Amino acid sequence: MGHTADQFVTRDGLWLVLLDGVEARLGSRLLSLGPPQRRAVLCALAFRPRQWVSPATLLAALYDDDVPASGIRVIQTYVSALRRILEPDRDAQCSPTVLVSGHGGYQLRVDDENIDLAVFNRLVTEAARQREQGAWQQAYQNYEQALALCGDEPLAGIPGPYAELQRVALTERRLGVVEDHLDLAVSLGRAGQAVDQLRTMIAEHPLRERPRAVLMRALHRRGRQAEALEVYAQARHVMIERLGVEPSAELRALHSQILSGEAVPGEAVENAPPITVTPDSAWPMVGRERALRRLAGVAAQARQGQGGLVLVSGPRGYGKTRVLIETARRERDFRLVDLSAGGQRGLPADLPRALGAANSSAADAPVAEDAQALADWILKALTDVAGGGPLLLLVDNIVHTDQQTVRVLSLLATRLRATSVLLVLAMDGSPWAGADTDIDADGYTALEAEATAVIRLGGLDESAVADLVAQETGRPCPPALATEIHQATVGIPQLVRALITDLEALPERQSVPHHLPGSGYARALGQLLGHYPPGAAEVLRALAVLHGHQPTVDLIAAVTDSPATEVRYHIEFHATCGLLATTHPPAFRHPLIANTLRWSCGRQAVNTVWLAAAHHARSTGQPARRIASYLRELTNASGARWVPVLLEAAHECLREDATQEAMGHLETALRIVPQAGRTDLLIRVAQVLQWIDPVTAQTHLEEALSAQRAAQSKPTAAMPLVWLTSRQGHAEAALALLDEVIAETAATDPATATALRASTWMVAARTPSTWARFLSQSRAQAAASPDPITMAVLAMDDTFAVRCSAQQVLDRFPAEHNDNRDWDRLPWELNSFLANITLYADDLTSTLQLCDRGADHHFASLDLYRLIMRAEALCRRGQFAVVLREFELLESTPLSRASSRPIGIVAQYAHALIGCGRIDDAERWLDSVADHTHDSSWEWTMAKYARGLVHSARGAARDAAACFLDCGRRTAAWGMHNPGFMPWRSNAAVELHKLGEHHRARELATAELGIAQRWAAPRTLGLAWRAVALTSADETEKVPLLEQAAAHLRRSESVIELILTLIILAKAHAEADSPQQQRAVLAEARALAEPTDADHLLAEIDRMTLALRER
Repeated sequence: MGHTADQFVTRDGLWLVLLDGVEARLGSRLLSLGPPQRRAVLCALAFRPRQWVSPATLLAALYDDDVPASGIRVIQTYVSALRRILEPDRDAQCSPTVLVSGHGGYQLRVDDENIDLAVFNRLVTEAARQREQGAWQQAYQNYEQALALCGDEPLAGIPGPYAELQRVALTERRLGVVEDHLDLAVSLGRAGQAVDQLRTMIAEHPLRERPRAVLMRALHRRGRQAEALEVYAQARHVMIERLGVEPSAELRALHSQILSGEAVPGEAVENAPPITVTPDSAWPMVGRERALRRLAGVAAQARQGQGGLVLVSGPRGYGKTRVLIETARRERDFRLVDLSAGGQRGLPADLPRALGAANSSAADAPVAEDAQALADWILKALTDVAGGGPLLLLVDNIVHTDQQTVRVLSLLATRLRATSVLLVLAMDGSPWAGADTDIDADGYTALEAEATAVIRLGGLDESAVADLVAQETGRPCPPALATEIHQATVGIPQLVRALITDLEALPERQSVPHHLPGSGYARALGQLLGHYPPGAAEVLRALAVLHGHQPTVDLIAAVTDSPATEVRYHIEFHATCGLLATTHPPAFRHPLIANTLRWSCGRQAVNTVWLAAAHHARSTGQPARRIASYLRELTNASGARWVPVLLEAAHECLREDATQEAMGHLETALRIVPQAGRTDLLIRVAQVLQWIDPVTAQTHLEEALSAQRAAQSKPTAAMPLVWLTSRQGHAEAALALLDEVIAETAATDPATATALRASTWMVAARTPSTWARFLSQSRAQAAASPDPITMAVLAMDDTFAVRCSAQQVLDRFPAEHNDNRDWDRLPWELNSFLANITLYADDLTSTLQLCDRGADHHFASLDLYRLIMRAEALCRRGQFAVVLREFELLESTPLSRASSRPIGIVAQYAHALIGCGRIDDAERWLDSVADHTHDSSWEWTMAKYARGLVHSARGAARDAAACFLDCGRRTAAWGMHNPGFMPWRSNAAVELHKLGEHHRARELATAELGIAQRWAAPRTLGLAWRAVALTSADETEKVPLLEQAAAHLRRSESVIELILTLIILAKAHAEADSPQQQRAVLAEARALAEPTDADHLLAEIDRMTLALRER
């Protein structure tokens, strides 16, 4: 089945990495793919893009023989998670477009240009073809681009037989490409660059013969025949010693040729035909009319007997060759001479030979040191070729230019003025004068002084860029697009042409993308950078890697290990050239430049820069968050020592509410942490992820618990996992898993098994059915053999059913050792019991003390449960802003995006919003969990109660009453009658009274009062008396009953309920025409409201006070 191009993600979007681990990027974002098994599934799909792959095939890729029974479900889980990761901004109602289902399998719809392996294969194929055609330079550059995609190890860390097979094949293929690349480097005369790499490769792979053969050629080419022969001797020793065979016939033949002094294959021979590198002359010529007119003018003078030497100067890529070709096309008597593959002696010796002049062989030329004689010899050769007429020469691709050559050319320029010979030389005008030159500034200045004309080519301006786009595409170029192209190319013609071609291949052509990996633009920029001096190129690459971090000169100097003065010079030069828009701090003119340079560096080089930057930040005393910003892209265990820094940075971010940044640091730590520390880190990351991505959190916890059970270590992942599982509506399965873990642990670690057993109630209490079964088991245990845990569970049941007072229950949890109660053996995990009971008993100070404790075991590593309890206590105290701040992690996932948010947390968040008077916001948050709930959980009951508060605040009494009555039905299923948890009767009574259902309202209020008197906590008594007052049939009783309610609430820490009661009491005084009492009550209410975050209540108090003054 075929696919059109627009079905696949463009190159500016998704980018899949297989050659350096397995990663995915969306633009500049590194996507968190999760555990190795999920990456393995993506890997298997990425090797078959746009093909249907069955679940059975994916399972075979992950497992050898021991395929789990739930294998298909595992694959479905991984695919579901990958879909969310690869399309993070996709609306939940929209079908996936990247990872799709069909034909009984899955398909990854990604274009080849978005997979590094496919780009690698294309570049290598192009290089092989170009090599066969003799285009060695282009082949070399394509090999270089291909190898830049490779990291330390392909598919690193990916499990399964399929990944292992592909890893071996890719490693072998990369080694072959490295050999081709180095072989070509030697053939192109770059033997010096290749020698060290070849020696390293031989040390790592001693049985590979080809690197030894290439190294022998490289050494021979540099005149080091003895070393070349020594390489052969070592190869022969290794082959005989390890394999018992002689070296191959190819290696033996090469050895014989070096011994006999024969020409070695692959070397450049002096009279070899030049390799012509001609630009695409079909491209329109723009922005160079002034240069062309100048050349036409000096040509006319030469025809009149006033010859000379003209320099066409400009950095590589600025179109010198194109100008020469266009001149030759317009001025038919010009001859174009290409010296790109000339001999080794430089321009003076090569030019006569290239023209075919008599007596022009190297043997006939004077010695290079005699500049005068050499200039006279070249002049004679040129005038002989001219034969008395004009000779107009355009000389391109001059190589091997040194200081002596410049002196000869300066002398020749003077001699040519009296002839009809015009010599137009295209020379590199860069300050460094090219990588193959040795020219000082004074010598070049002297040459320019003697030249007839110097034509310097700069970059194209925006107008010329727009003309070029219009002429090439046949469409007008919008000014904004011309500006962007100019910014991304600095007007360098070679880059402009490449970018225009790339844009034509993209669906969106009206703007320049920020990423074009593997593009013509990337190759062109790589070619230009290849001619920079190493120091300048290194600084530019370091700036590209650190782009976005506002790097300083000192930082770049530390990263490149260069003097700061040298770095500053390079930065200023790059700014002068236009690549950088500013120098303080250095910033690129367009993100495409930085991203392309960074992409071309290769993962290993990028990691080296990041690590050097992190070292510099740490050595200069910068905070962990700053240090960690340089570590976000580390991918392997070599950076394991930075895990503590990343964890510290994550904590800094969470303290400052930068939750997304914190998650990035934790994910980085997870990628690089050694196996020994991975389990603990998985749990830590999951504790944060459960707020926003419970599916991934559960995957992390499953991996952690599996590792702990296999190692028979303390199963600290068990409680967070079973809690999260029960949150997804699988409480029975969660308890079954917990029972298994407890049984496994009891024999080896009884203390941990006891702690887990003490924590079980928090999971069992999530649904009525599991709580009823757990309670029945606890009663049976208490009858047979009571223990502290069982007795605590029964105390909790008594609290729910209000079989005793709050104080009586608290007495069962004494503050100090009690031999009769075995208090010293009560597990710490039962602090969660005590936190609940103190909350119901209106001892908010104790609740907050218990919930503020940092040790995980106090709440069995269930931080969400602790936070829910803490939030309830804070809301009762009126500290709503604190709750909103502590729950800000919820805001990291927009409400518009579907997400399985923690319902209890959302309910408390909505409660805090209601307390701040933000009713509409509270409703939106409650709506966000309406379709993602398991309505048998107590958390959903909390959400229903918060919904009732929203309706009540809006005056929708019937809806509010329905919500509160439904809460009553739900809590009854647990046997929960305690209004200290949820005063639903009081709230429902007040709303029913508003609707005129007075009898029913009074029944509920009276029932609430009876239970509250049994429980005897100030808050429950105060709320019950308030409900009785508001539903009383006798208006004369209203004020005394409200005063009684206020009296109880003054002993309570629930200040918000007291403020509300005082406001109601003030209104009752107003109705009774008691302004003095009303004034006193409002003053008390205002004093209480001021320190809270209930601004809407404060505003109501002020409004009533003002109305009272105006009476």
